[in-house]
Amino acid sequence: MSAIPAASIAALDGTLGSIEIGGIVGTFLFGIITLQVHNYYRTYPADSIPLKLLVAVIWFLELGHTISTWHAIFTLSITFYGQPDHISDPPHSLQMTLMFSAPIYAVVQVFFANRVRIVSGHCNIMLLCCFLSLLRFACSMGMLVVTLQHGLAILQIKYRWLMAAGLSLGATVDVIIAVSMCCCLWQLRRSMFQRSRRMADMIMAWSIETGCATSGTSLIQLFLFLTRSDLVWFPFFLVTARLFSNSLLVSLNSRHTLRSLNQDEPFLDVGTLRRSGMTASAALRTSSVKRPLNIAMSVAIQTDGDRDYDSSFLHSID
Repeated sequence: MSAIPAASIAALDGTLGSIEIGGIVGTFLFGIITLQVHNYYRTYPADSIPLKLLVAVIWFLELGHTISTWHAIFTLSITFYGQPDHISDPPHSLQMTLMFSAPIYAVVQVFFANRVRIVSGHCNIMLLCCFLSLLRFACSMGMLVVTLQHGLAILQIKYRWLMAAGLSLGATVDVIIAVSMCCCLWQLRRSMFQRSRRMADMIMAWSIETGCATSGTSLIQLFLFLTRSDLVWFPFFLVTARLFSNSLLVSLNSRHTLRSLNQDEPFLDVGTLRRSGMTASAALRTSSVKRPLNIAMSVAIQTDGDRDYDSSFLHSID
């Protein structure tokens, strides 16, 4: 096939340009993820093997995502230079980014949903989030099959509902997790000392920030996908997985910061416990108090006029 003269090629800002912008920003975020992974393995060598494997899996998925993105960009820009028809039917490597991003969405959302389960002591919210995440994963796999067989153009014309459903489900799960975490911590906050309250406030702020970043990106992508006929939405698709991975790694790497806020202070407010008629030992055994935060702390509690130093540790939620 002969190349089309450059003068007759339409502007590629909203197609190839969008893909390249997403690739550049996504690669920058992948570099941050790599630094986060390095810091994690250096700072937390005593973490459990499953957690270390989870971090490794996330990094390899992001690596595959990055390689697939740049293979597609090179193919469209160099191999098929001057042949804009290939943009509507790109190389399969571009569609394969869905195969790498879909597991990232599911794993990270289940991780944070499990955190909500541990903080609240109830599994209802986690089960709901897991179900919605599974539906989103199914939508992503459906989009992968459609784009591999028919290309991006058919996805935007005939299967718009598939993309809309996946993005809506993802944003819904992110909002549910953020709101649930904040509500649970706000209830626990009343039984905390001042320094522990600052720690809870920090975790709530992080939950809101990560929830807004991931859900906001999904909603912007959905809006652009539904209102535009080009690929302006594609940069947001390429960076969404990076935002999920970074939110997970920031959560894991921030544990030292949270511990430093609570080093010399007991977690529970004894006065509040007394007014509620609950003993310290009973409070520690209660699901609403046990393992409430992403840190491990020794607890020294005075109950009923006697000093009862509890030697147990509140386990990390991860």
